[in-house]
Amino acid sequence: MKNGFLLSLDALIAISLLMMISIFLVGLSYTYSSPDLRYQRYYYAGKDLVILLEQTKMGSVSFFPSVQDYLSRGVLGQGDMNRTMLDVVGAFWAAGNQSYAENLTRDMVNSILNNTAYGFEVIMNGETIYQNGSVNPDFIARLTTIVSGYEKTKPVNGYVAKVYMTRVRKTGLDFIYFGGYVGDGNVTRFVTLPEDANVTNVYLEMNTGNNFTLYINEQQAGTYVKTEENFSADKWTVCSETVNPSYCSYFSGGNNSITLNFTGSGDNHIGGGYLKVSYTTSELTGGNYVYAGNTTLGRYWFPGIKGLINLYSSFYVPGTLKNISVRLHYRNNLTLNNVSIPLYFIIGSEEILRSNETGEKDIYISDENISGIFGGKTNLTNILSNATIPIRFGTETFSFISGEAASDSVLITDISGSMDTCDVQTSECLHADCNDASGCQNRRIDVAKDVDKEFVNTILNYTGNRAGLVSYETVVDEVHPLSNDSSSLISHIDGYAEGGWTCISCGILVARDMIIDSRMVDRVVPSKSSWLYNTSYPSGEPPNDANGTSWKEHNYTDSGWSSGQTILGFESTPYSPNVDTDIGDNGGDYFFRKHFNVNDVDSIRSAEMFVLSDDNAEVYLNGYLINNDTEEHRARYWNMGGTIFYDDFESYYASGDNRLYYDEINLSPGYWIVNGTPSGDKEIFLMADYSGYPAHSGTDVLVFRDMDDYGYAETYLNLSGKSNLTLSYWWAMGPGELESGDYSDVWIWDGSWHELRRYNRSHVYGGYTKEEIDLSGYNMIDNFTIRFGAYLYSFFGGDSERFYVDDVRVSEMRMDVDRSYFRSGDNVIAVELRNNDPDSAKFDLELNVTMKRHEAILVMSDGFANRPPGLNASKDAIDKACETRDTYGMDVYVVAFGLGADNETLERVACWNCSENDWIPGCDKFYKSASAEGLKEIYKDIADDIANATYQAQIFNVTGNVSLDNILYPDSFISFNYTPIVRTLEYGEITMRFESPRLRDSTGEAMITDNETGTKEGWFTIPSNTEVVTKVLDSKITSYSSYYWTDRLWVNSSNTPNQNWTNVYWLGNYSDEYEFLGDPYIIQIPPNLLKTGGNNSFKIGTGLYPSLPDGLGASPDDRVIYTMGITGIGLTEYSDVFLKAKGSSVTIYYDIDGDNTPETSVVVEVGPNPNDVFDPENDSIDNGFMKLIDRLNFISDLNPNVVDLTHNATGPTGNGDGSLSNPIDLEITEEVKFQSDFISQIPSMWGPATMEVRVWS
Repeated sequence: MKNGFLLSLDALIAISLLMMISIFLVGLSYTYSSPDLRYQRYYYAGKDLVILLEQTKMGSVSFFPSVQDYLSRGVLGQGDMNRTMLDVVGAFWAAGNQSYAENLTRDMVNSILNNTAYGFEVIMNGETIYQNGSVNPDFIARLTTIVSGYEKTKPVNGYVAKVYMTRVRKTGLDFIYFGGYVGDGNVTRFVTLPEDANVTNVYLEMNTGNNFTLYINEQQAGTYVKTEENFSADKWTVCSETVNPSYCSYFSGGNNSITLNFTGSGDNHIGGGYLKVSYTTSELTGGNYVYAGNTTLGRYWFPGIKGLINLYSSFYVPGTLKNISVRLHYRNNLTLNNVSIPLYFIIGSEEILRSNETGEKDIYISDENISGIFGGKTNLTNILSNATIPIRFGTETFSFISGEAASDSVLITDISGSMDTCDVQTSECLHADCNDASGCQNRRIDVAKDVDKEFVNTILNYTGNRAGLVSYETVVDEVHPLSNDSSSLISHIDGYAEGGWTCISCGILVARDMIIDSRMVDRVVPSKSSWLYNTSYPSGEPPNDANGTSWKEHNYTDSGWSSGQTILGFESTPYSPNVDTDIGDNGGDYFFRKHFNVNDVDSIRSAEMFVLSDDNAEVYLNGYLINNDTEEHRARYWNMGGTIFYDDFESYYASGDNRLYYDEINLSPGYWIVNGTPSGDKEIFLMADYSGYPAHSGTDVLVFRDMDDYGYAETYLNLSGKSNLTLSYWWAMGPGELESGDYSDVWIWDGSWHELRRYNRSHVYGGYTKEEIDLSGYNMIDNFTIRFGAYLYSFFGGDSERFYVDDVRVSEMRMDVDRSYFRSGDNVIAVELRNNDPDSAKFDLELNVTMKRHEAILVMSDGFANRPPGLNASKDAIDKACETRDTYGMDVYVVAFGLGADNETLERVACWNCSENDWIPGCDKFYKSASAEGLKEIYKDIADDIANATYQAQIFNVTGNVSLDNILYPDSFISFNYTPIVRTLEYGEITMRFESPRLRDSTGEAMITDNETGTKEGWFTIPSNTEVVTKVLDSKITSYSSYYWTDRLWVNSSNTPNQNWTNVYWLGNYSDEYEFLGDPYIIQIPPNLLKTGGNNSFKIGTGLYPSLPDGLGASPDDRVIYTMGITGIGLTEYSDVFLKAKGSSVTIYYDIDGDNTPETSVVVEVGPNPNDVFDPENDSIDNGFMKLIDRLNFISDLNPNVVDLTHNATGPTGNGDGSLSNPIDLEITEEVKFQSDFISQIPSMWGPATMEVRVWS
C-alpha cells in the first residue's frame, strides 16, 4: 500500500505567498534605512498581515497545528474551512475563547515572521489576541480595520428563523336583534355564519312576555322560563363546551333559522333582546354589507312572526341615503267578527302601506313611491340619512287592540269647613272671583273639585285603571267605589259640600279598605266547569305515564282520560247539591285533572281555593300538595273554605217607611233577636233603602241609634264540629260625633261571653271598615251566639250618633294557595277524591287568583287633623298611612293645600317610617301648593305617576272572535343604498366585535340617574393600541324599553363637538304620538362620535311622549355593542441571529373580548424540537415566535411597540406578550398551527469591532 497526499491549488498559492513574504521581511529586517523608511517597512508588514487575515480561507491554512488540533477536537468543522481567518479569530474572541484565537493567530504570525526582527501584536477592541516580542515605543506602526458582526459574548453567526401562522382562526361574534317589541306570536330570525364556522357558544338575552321553546334549524334546543319583568332581561347560555354542547352542533355555515315558539296562550312577544353566536373561523374580515362602487348596500330583515303581526323596531342608514325599497311578504287573515282589519306599515312617521286585503301578499314598494310619500327625494334623503329610523308594522287600532294598565287609586279630598275659604290665587279664574282682593281668587273647595276631575281624567285615560273617591270632614262624608266610569266619578265630585272638622285618618282608612275590598279576582278554575277524570284505579293511584311522570304533575299525559262537568260523582241516595255528571260507583277512589292557563305568574298577588267533596279530597297544584282533607263528610258548597253563615240584611221585608222594627226583626226571617222594645231611648232598626242610612253593600243595613240605654241584636249558630272559622263584618259610626262614654261592641258566646271588639270616639268613623276576627280559639257549640250592641247617648245632635253593621259572615278560614306553585303557561290541578261508602261521591272545585295591581291613595288637606276626638289626630293619620304603606303595599301621596295646611303632619303622612321612627330615604311623595295652577300641576304629575306605573303600551289585548292565523315572512326586507359615513374595509383589515359593560356597572340599578333628561347614564373605554390602527366601524346601544318607547340618546366623548353631550336620537322628531311609531331595541351611534383609547359616555331613556322631565329612564341591562376595524396585524415574523433554532412548547394566554382578561390558555408547539426549554433570548425560533405573539396582542397590550421577552422555561411571564397578565387577542385553537423555517450561518449584525495590528522591531 502506498501513502501519499493531495495538495490543493489554494494551499500551494498560500504557502508560496507566505514564503515570499517571509523572505522579503527577513531581508527588510536586516537592511539599514532612515527612520521614515523604517516606519514604512513596519506599516506594510502590518498591512500584509491584515490582508492575509481578511482574505485567507481556513482551508488554505489547514496544515497549521492549531487548525489540525481544532478539527480533531470538533472545535472547527469542515463547514468552517470556507471561512476567513479573521472570521474564525473574531468568532473565537466574541465567544470568549481567547486561547483558540491566540493559537490560530500565533500560527499565522509565526509562519510569516519567523527569523525576522519584527515584533507583532494583534488587538481586538482593546484586548490583545497575540503578541510576539516586546513593544518598542520608539518605532511602532499601527494599522486599524473596522469589522462588523463581532461583539464580545455575542454570536458571530447563527440561525435566523421565520415563524408564521397557518390556518389562522379568530373568534367571531354574530348578533341577531329582536325588537323593541316583536309579537304577538312565534318569532323566527336568521343568522348567516362563515362557511367554516365552528360554533362554540350561544348566548341569549331578552325580555319576553312568556316562556318559550327555542329551535335552531328546526331542531329543538331547550325550553326557557321567563323570570325577569319590565325593563330587565333574562339571560341564558343556550350552549357551550359544558352546557348543552349538542345544541351548538345544530348550526352550520351559511343561513341558520332561529325560532322562538311561545308555550302560553298570551303575552307571546319579545320586548327587546339579542342572540349572540360565538364561533371560530378563518375569515378574519366580516360585515353584513355588500359594496358597490362608491355606495354600500344595506338590508334590514324583518323577523318572522306567526300569530298577530305587531312589530315595533328600527333600522339604521350609516351614511347618506341614495335609494330605498321595501319588500313586505305576509299573510293577513285578521278579522274581527268576520270583518277584515287593516295592516299598516310606517317608516319614521310616514305611512307607507295600509291594506285590509286578506290572504298571502308579496308587495314591493319602490324608491320612487317612498320618495313621493316623504314629499320628494330631498326630504327622504335628509330624514333617513345617518339616522336610526323607527318602523312600525301592525294592525289598525280597533276595540280589541289597546294599551293596558293596572292601577287602582283613591282620591281623598278634604271638604272640612275651611275649604270654603276664598284665598286661592288663580290666573285662569275658572270660577267667579270670590273676594275684592287684587287678581282672581277662588274658593278652595271649587279649586279642589277642578283638580279632582283632572286627576280622574288622567288616571282613566289608560285602559285598565280604576279610580275611587273619598271625601272627609268630621267623618267620612261621601264614597264612590273604584270605577272606570269618569262621568259617574265627576258627577260625584260636583256634589261635594264643605263643612265640619278634619279627620284625615278617617279618609285614609276608608280609602285603604275600599281598595282591599275591590281587588280584582280572576276565577282561573270556576265551579261547574269541565274536568278530566279517571275511575279505573279505585284502590291505588294511576301509574306514571310513558315518560315516568306522575298523574299529579302538570306535564303528565292525560289524553286517555274522560271528561265531564262538575259536580262529578254518583249518588245512590240523592241530596243537594246534586251530581251533574254521573261517573258511576267504582267502590273506591276517583282521580281528576284540570288544565288552566296563567299568562304571567309574577302578576299573582294571592290565590284561594274552595273544595266540595264527598267523602274528602286530596288536592295538588302542579305536583305540590295544597290540601289534604281527612274528615269524611257530605258535600256542600263549600266543604273547604266555604261560608257557614252570611247576612247582608237584604232578605228582610220593610214596613211602610222602609224601617224594620225590633219585633219584625225578631219574627222574620228570625236570624236576629233584639232585646227590649223600641222607644225614645233605644232604637234598633233594619233600614231598608232608607235615605240617610247607607249600607255597605246593597241597600239594607242594621242600625243602632238613640241608644240612651245599652241594647243589642244577636243571632245563634250551630257550629258544632266546625273548626278554623272567622267572623267578619263591615261597620261604621256616625255621622254625628260620638261623645265621651258612647261606644258600640261585639260579643260572642261559646259557653261564656267574650267581648271581641269595642269602638268609641277614639275610632275612625264615618265610613265603613271591615273587621275580620279569628274564632279558632273558641268553643264551637250548637248555640254559638254573635251579638252586636251599642250605647250611644244622644245628648247632642239628635239621632245622628249611630252604629251600622252590614255583611256579617262566618266562614271557614280561606284556603290560601302558595303562589310559587303556579307557573306561567299551562297549570294543572290534580285531585284524588276518596269515597268509603256506596251512597254517594261528589266533587267540585273553584280556584281564584287575585292579581297584582299598582295601588295608591292621594290625600289632600288644607288644615290640621283634629278628629277623631279622644286621640292624637295627627299621630293617628300618620299611623294609618304607615299601615297602608307597610302592611298593604300601597303608595301614599300627600298634598298640602293652601297656607293653612299642617305641612309637618302631612309630610310625615307621606314620608315617615313608623317602625324606624325616621324619614323614608329619598321619599318624593309629599307636595304642597297654595295656587290653583300649582295644585293642578301637582295632581297631574301624581296621576301620571300612578297611571303609568303599570301601563303596557305595546301589547295586544285581544277579545272577541279574532283570527290568529297571520304570518309576517322573514324574507321581507328593507333595502337601501348609501354612501358610508366611515370608509369600508381595507385589504388585510380584521374586524372584531365587542360588548361594553352593562349600564349598571357604571351607575347601579337606578333607572334614572339624570332627572333633567329622564335618562340613565353609563360609560366605557374603547381599547386602542399604538402597534396597530384601530377604528370603530359600527356601534349601537341596546335598550330594554319594556312596554314603552326608547326615545332619547346622548353621547359624549373627546370626538363629540366641543366634547359636549350630543343628542343622536330623539323619537319626538318623528311625532308626539308614540303609539304609531316604531320602537328601536338598538339605536345606532355614529362611529365618528366615539373615541378609541378614550372614555365614551351615554345617556339613554324611554318615554310615552316627548318630554325631558317625564322620561322613564332605562334598563340597567343596556349596553353598547361595537365593531372594530384593525389593521397592521402581522401573521409572519423573523428572529434575530442566535446560535440555535430548536423551538419549544409554549403556554400562551388569549383574550377574545377585549377586556385583557384571558379566557383560557393553550400550549403551542413550534420548531423542530418542541421538547426544548422556551428561550427567546438564545433560540431564534423562540425569538421569532415572541415577535409574532407581540403582533397578535393588538387591543390592550401592556407594552405597545415593545417585544417583552420576560419568560420562564414554559412561556411568557410578567408583562410578556401572551402571558397571564397580557394575553393576546386572537384565539388559538387546535386548527391554528405555528410553522417555522430557519437559515444557518447567517452573519450577525453586532459591532462593529476594531482590529488593530501593531508592528515594531
